Amino acid sequence: MTPCTITDHYEGSSGQATWKGRSISDDPDLRAFLQGPVRERLLDVEGVDEFAADLAGLASAGVASETVEAVISGPGHARRPWEVGEAAAEALLEEHRGLVWPWNKERDKLAPKASLPGADLVGLISLGPNDAVLAIGEVKTSEDVDTPPGVMSGRSGMAHQLQRLEDDPGLQGTVLRWLHVRCKETPFWSRYQAAASRYLQSGGREFVLFGLLMRDTEPHALDLEARGKTLGDGATAPTTYELSAWHLPFPVAEWPGLIEIENEEEG
Repeated sequence: MTPCTITDHYEGSSGQATWKGRSISDDPDLRAFLQGPVRERLLDVEGVDEFAADLAGLASAGVASETVEAVISGPGHARRPWEVGEAAAEALLEEHRGLVWPWNKERDKLAPKASLPGADLVGLISLGPNDAVLAIGEVKTSEDVDTPPGVMSGRSGMAHQLQRLEDDPGLQGTVLRWLHVRCKETPFWSRYQAAASRYLQSGGREFVLFGLLMRDTEPHALDLEARGKTLGDGATAPTTYELSAWHLPFPVAEWPGLIEIENEEEG
């Protein structure tokens, strides 16, 4: 992954929670990160390429080949800033926290507003070739100038959604079931089994809840501090919270345009 220039501005902890604020510098590495790992996750480049290759193998010349081309190049929906923020959050967690994503959730979006199971983030923290811990969480992208931004509070805010994920075995079960289907008979299966076993043996408590705030403002400790204390002090071990605010040097509204590759724009 592209080695972006990252600056840590603040960090804290309380109870079962830790939090940190970080910024990424505007340099060629950041743009390569956006047009590389972020774009690949957002557009599911790997999945689309495999799909195209398999269809091409089934098609003969003429009409069938033209149909393949029409299917592959069909119109998609315009990407929104929050979608870029979510893809960036996943790529950052993969690089800086060792998360693995057995399945790209983009493949489940049959429609632009499709609802996915229970959480924005569904993955595993790899502890070795055959060991892992369940990781679930939420991503909020905000261009709000307030500190903390509005997306941190209220019933649709990050704190409330994370607390629901901690307290609701039904939501946790939905996540485990979703991962089960996508890990079975894949290289991720042994790690899924380890994470599920840890969860069950702990009475449904061993998992990590991630909350990522994606912003275009200057870092400020008050973005995370109050919510971090509330969540951490109320959590039951071994459940843990990891909150982070990531600050990019571009206005949120411009993020979709930044994942485009220059030669594609020219074409």
